[in-house]
Parts: sequence; structure tokens; C-alpha cells
Amino acid sequence: MNAARAAALQYRRLDGAPNEPTGPVTTVTAVENGPLALRGDLVVRHGDGTHERLPRAALCRCGQSKNKPFCDNSHLEAGFQAAGATPAEILSEIAHPAKPVIPR
Repeated sequence: MNAARAAALQYRRLDGAPNEPTGPVTTVTAVENGPLALRGDLVVRHGDGTHERLPRAALCRCGQSKNKPFCDNSHLEAGFQAAGATPAEILSEIAHPAKPVIPR
């Protein structure tokens, strides 16, 4: 998986091939000074009421995106700061996902 694909703000195939498989759980990771990175079997409701199923998405948490609910990198211009995982940590998690611990 290349870094550009892994860092996509939203990901869907345009060539007609099946989307990437989703894991057994949905994960949400706050990105340092950036969006919420979600992976799993996601159903996103858009502002116009339509729904879209995606294997991953980056959702705005700075409030400045012009493409809500998705991040459009407006946090960079806004100087948004918040704790979270570094991009390197997120890429490492994608390449080597931990086995989920599901409480009983």
C-alpha cells in the first residue's frame, strides 16, 4: 500500500474493481493536529441526506472543512492543534494492524 493511498481523506475505487476488504472492527484514530482517521465498514451520511459506504475516511475535527463531514486539510491553514497519533504511527497501524480486543 503506498503512502498516498493510505493517507487519502476518503477512498473509493473508480475502476470498477471491488473495494479493499474491511476489518472485523471499526477503528477511529485522532491524528495529531488533524482529522479523525476512520477504518472499517463505514456508512457516511452526507449533508444532502445521501449515504455512502467507504472502507476509510478522514473526518474533520477542526470545524473548518468546506467538505464536511470529510477533512479537506483546512486545519493546516487554520493552525488547528490537538493531540493525536502522528502520521507515521497511523501508517504503521495500517501496515501492521493490532488484533482487536473485544470486551466480554
